[in-house]
Amino acid sequence: MFTFESVVRFSEVDTDGYLGLKGILNYFQDCSELQSDSLDNGFVKVHLEHHFWVLNSWQIQIKKKPKLGDKIFAGTAPHQFRSFEGQRNFYILDENKEVLVNANSIWTFLDMETLRPVKVDDEQLKKYALDPPYEMDYAPRKIDIRKIDEAAYSKICEIEVKDYMLDMNKHVNNAWYVIATTEYVPEDFEYNQVRVDYRKAAYLGDVLILKEARVDDKLVHVLSTEDGTVYNIIEYSKM
Repeated sequence: MFTFESVVRFSEVDTDGYLGLKGILNYFQDCSELQSDSLDNGFVKVHLEHHFWVLNSWQIQIKKKPKLGDKIFAGTAPHQFRSFEGQRNFYILDENKEVLVNANSIWTFLDMETLRPVKVDDEQLKKYALDPPYEMDYAPRKIDIRKIDEAAYSKICEIEVKDYMLDMNKHVNNAWYVIATTEYVPEDFEYNQVRVDYRKAAYLGDVLILKEARVDDKLVHVLSTEDGTVYNIIEYSKM
């Protein structure tokens, strides 16, 4: 497992002084890129090649949130390659290396010119040594919203994509779909698991409609266009 050490900083915590979902996602993203950089497979290198990895989904489980000043380790390890798909676990560990937050992520290997999936090549397989998968109840890649009646949704707001939401790929950063919507999770709704299903990239100036539905004990957020094209689905629940 690749790890890097950090201390939870003031700029990373929520109003209660804990590392929230925004901070967790940013640590996971940074950890992934730092590992790839260490293997000469980071953002700059990849964009000089013909293939790249695209994130499809998150399943994040929060056991205990780190608080301001805590020493932590962010870690990641791939655990499966299959055809054009890869899966990797992520962790936030306390100073004793106990798991505070764990996650699974699913990625697709794409051809940069055709934007179509291609089989993971030998170079990638050699770079990323596999670890055993973390023991957790793994959810499917996609969040199935087909059975949710349209009448169950309520429109929350419209979110226009601003420059600060973009990353170096010039589209909305993966974390920002969640960051832009967590403030609309009701204060009385308790959750410790978050699933994120990425469907379509959003760009500067796009307007995303956020709608919400309660399904059993789950809260579902859908970001879509007026005509129903889905960009992103987020599901909050208890483990």
